[in-house]
Amino acid sequence: MPFHHVAITTRDLDATHRFYTEAMGFELVKVEAAPTTESGWARHLFYDTGNGELFAVWDIRLERWLDFGLECVRIDHGWCTSIYADDPNGITVEFCTSTRELTHDDRTQAAALFAAAKPPLGVPPEVEFFTAS
Repeated sequence: MPFHHVAITTRDLDATHRFYTEAMGFELVKVEAAPTTESGWARHLFYDTGNGELFAVWDIRLERWLDFGLECVRIDHGWCTSIYADDPNGITVEFCTSTRELTHDDRTQAAALFAAAKPPLGVPPEVEFFTAS
């Protein structure tokens, strides 16, 4: 089954980036940086695994967003749409689909946003929260 991307979070962005680019040979193709709840922010890095599917890393600077009792979050990133939910083990899972192809400009911007100690934040994405009935 093809997928858009699999995502993990990281505690050490530089070591994670080095591992996935140098050891695994993945190319950094897209980075998004946006504000999250309250004063938090997050950086979401996307690596091309070489077959058109992506591997993503979350550099999250906020309290866990589903702690608010929310059971599902949908985010329109502008180039892909994601649904986040907790699985039965309490692991947050992201399901994502592309809405456009990545470009050379995306790759150039990804390198700049990765290198920034505190990247300039983009426009917050459209976010919808859902609770179970």
